Amino acid sequence: MPDCEWLEGGITAVPGLLASGVAAGIKPSGKKDLALIYSSSPARAAAVFTSNQIKGAPVLVSQEHVRDGRAQAILASAGCSNVCTGEQGMKDAREMTRITGELLRIPPRQVLIASTGVMLAVAFRSVLVPIKAIIMNTLSVSATFGLIVLVFQRGVGAEVFGLDGPTSAIFVAVPVLVFAVVFGLSMDYEVFLLSRIKEAFDRSGRNTQATMEGLSATASVITSAALIMILVFGIFAFARVLPMQLLGFGLAVAVLLDATVIRMVLVPAFMQAMGRWNWWPGVRRIPRKSAEHREVQ
Repeated sequence: MPDCEWLEGGITAVPGLLASGVAAGIKPSGKKDLALIYSSSPARAAAVFTSNQIKGAPVLVSQEHVRDGRAQAILASAGCSNVCTGEQGMKDAREMTRITGELLRIPPRQVLIASTGVMLAVAFRSVLVPIKAIIMNTLSVSATFGLIVLVFQRGVGAEVFGLDGPTSAIFVAVPVLVFAVVFGLSMDYEVFLLSRIKEAFDRSGRNTQATMEGLSATASVITSAALIMILVFGIFAFARVLPMQLLGFGLAVAVLLDATVIRMVLVPAFMQAMGRWNWWPGVRRIPRKSAEHREVQ
């Protein structure tokens, strides 16, 4: 076991999991930008990977390792530092798993290099949760792109924002920036909501009750935070500079859709519909306390 500062709380609330981070120089701010999640014993591993023809080297290496069905450590780097490709990228990715394996005294093939889906799969010990998170985030982003085109490129309601008519096109940088910001915000809301649901499920073993408790505990916070961001982003939609209008409108609409339709309606509906499959394979039976409680009833 390497001599490092292990964190408390968060993902480490799960028995058997440890987490730590270091400043590896990936970001110029000097803040911690490389995270390590370690399991005290080999765990069953499941992951969701992109279907793109071109994949980053860490994705390819993780695909190879996860085929064994076992993993004990995950490296997660900040920014876009984990998308190197080519021969050098593969060499660096394998070297990262080798060094991590030596420090932790585990086989390199039990080390994965994480993306968002892998992180969620480990945090919630679920296959459905990361798939659902990515799909829901994509829905909110797609709806936002459609509304941007409808209002600005087609001119429906453009006069509200001081435009004389439809624009000929959308600035190429707008969809990229909107996607990056919205996907990050959406994932933040997702983890916040699912954490409360998972905590309630661990206590009771009842998916329906856990969904209700998680939603009621986070609804006011999510709504308040979303309202603040909608007001801030919405101001820019009335600016006199078209790129600022596009960004402001897109971000405000995306947050509105994500905090209402997605986070408060679709996500709880999905969690309710899927029942105990939400937590497969991490949870296979009702916790003992819950079973004893039902017997008393």
